[in-house]
Formats: sequence, C-alpha cells, structure tokens
Amino acid sequence: MGKAKKVGGNTSSSPIAKSKPTMSSKISKGNKVDELGIFGCKKIIQERGIDLDSCIGSYVYDVLKSRNWISWVNMLGVSNETIVREFYNAYKSGSAVTSATLSIRKVVFRVCPRKVNEFFNLSDDIESEFLDVDVLENLDLMGKTLCDDDDFVWGKRAFIRQDKIKIVYALVTNQPINLGELLVEQIQSAACTSRLDKKLAFPGFITQLCLAKGVRNLDGDVMLPPLEKLSEKHMATMSYKDKGKSNDVLRLFGDSLDSNHVPNSPALPSWALKLRKEVEESHRLIEASQRKIEDLSAKLVAQDERIKELEGKSTPTRQYVRSAHRSSFLGGTSG
Repeated sequence: MGKAKKVGGNTSSSPIAKSKPTMSSKISKGNKVDELGIFGCKKIIQERGIDLDSCIGSYVYDVLKSRNWISWVNMLGVSNETIVREFYNAYKSGSAVTSATLSIRKVVFRVCPRKVNEFFNLSDDIESEFLDVDVLENLDLMGKTLCDDDDFVWGKRAFIRQDKIKIVYALVTNQPINLGELLVEQIQSAACTSRLDKKLAFPGFITQLCLAKGVRNLDGDVMLPPLEKLSEKHMATMSYKDKGKSNDVLRLFGDSLDSNHVPNSPALPSWALKLRKEVEESHRLIEASQRKIEDLSAKLVAQDERIKELEGKSTPTRQYVRSAHRSSFLGGTSG
C-alpha cells in the first residue's frame, strides 16, 4: 500500500458528494477487510464543516455559539478512514452499553458520554424531560449541519426518534443538551453488526479522539476528503428529498435570517413558532405560579410578625381586662 493520502484544510469547493476512496477499494487485496468484517464494508458519513463567518448573524449559529459548540465545528479535520473502521470494529462488543473500553493499535481508552463531553470541554447538562411534540418533518435539521444531507446518519424513517426530538427541542428552546450522550447513542447504533445499512458516523470526531488518545496514523491509512464547508447559502438551498417537503422547513438554517432576528420572527418555520409559543406559555404559567408562591410567602411572614406582635401585647391586655372587671365588680370606674 502507498503512503497515507494527505489532504489540506476545509474548502468549500470539495463537496462530500464527490467520489472518495473507500476502504474496500484501497485494501481489498489484503486481509484488512477480513479482519474488520462488516466494518470494512459499511459506508462512512462525514460531518460537515460550518462556515461561521458567513453565518454569524443566523439564529441557529448564535445558539451554537452560546452552547460552546464552536469547539465541535472547529476541531473536526481530515478523517482517517482506516482508524474509523478499526474504532467501530473494536467498539462492536460494547455497542449495547453506555460506555466501552477500546483497544486500537495497542492504545486503550474508554468511550462514554462524559469522556466525549470532556473532549469537547462541554458540561454534562441535559434536560431530564423533553417536550413530546410532532416535529417529524424537521427532525433532520440539526443533523444536516453535521452530516451529508443525502445520507444523514439518523436516517430517513417515518417515525420519531427520541434523540432527534432532543436535538430539535433543545435548539428551538435554547435548553441544555448532552452532546456526549447523543454522539454515543449514534455510535452504538452504527456499531450494529447485523445490518450493513447502518452507516458509520462522525469520522472526524472519532479520528480526533483517537489521535488525542495516542493512536498514530500509519503508512497506508486511507484518508477521507476534507469536510465541505456548510454555508448559509448551502443550507438555504438544501432539498428535503426523502419526504418531498418544501425548502421552507429549512429556512431556520437559511439566509432569510439576519443579525436582527428575534425569536418570534416570521422567518422561523411554523412548527418552531408553535413550539416556542407552547414553551413560552409554560414559562409564563411557571412564573405566575412562582409569583403567587412569593406573595403567599410574604403574607405568611406578615401574619407571623402580626401574631408575634399580638402575643407580645397579650399579657398587659389581659391584665387590663381583669383590672377593669374587678373595678366594675367593686362599683368603681374603669376609666
């Protein structure tokens, strides 16, 4: 095998859809495919680079910035396809659990949501409950900023998946989200050995994680093309091929938004506006309840103070009443 193919930085002129070297075509003459089994044949879906400079005014990218996800979009470089396939082959034995200890090229390390969040310097915050609403036609939005829109890692199925709801709801409501949990869930799903159509996801993240843990690139490793930069214009023209929906559902990520965008802007799709309205109404009810509780607490404090005040005056008052009764009984005046 030849030396590893070196590729430069991200460029917007090198779309993911272009033909790229595959593991099977590069190493089919050796024993590597046999060693990797099904993971030597599965298709790999690359993440997308995000051109933040041209999208800085967009609502979604403002959310990404506020969540400290900039480390996610900046750290993804050229992916080592060979390492990615070895990673999934090593992960398969632990694909049914929330964490796995892997040995790749004699380097042993653990993969779990907490370790993933630590790698990206993210917190483990996550909402314990997510609003269960029907946002099926928009569930792919967030994923399409990370993966090829033609082969999105979360698939194109006609049912709602909880992890998709978490992503969309967290983005729309600006709530905390546990990126580590979501990534590990998808890695577990892709590590399924029984289905060839379960594509291998997040090669950029896996490559950077393995390199950070000490796994070394080797001569003969197959390198994937650089990430295509995902610009505002690209997002605005994305098609929703699998369900035949209008591009209007993708305007949340498009160039129809500007730096003056406000949460209730008509530029948001109807599902997002409806969801935001429901959340805001819930927040209003919660705030109203909190105000009532505060008012009741203040009244209770005032009543306690009044009771203490009356208790302090109760002794002389009783003495005055007894004295008045005694004077009246003796025929005197109480004044």
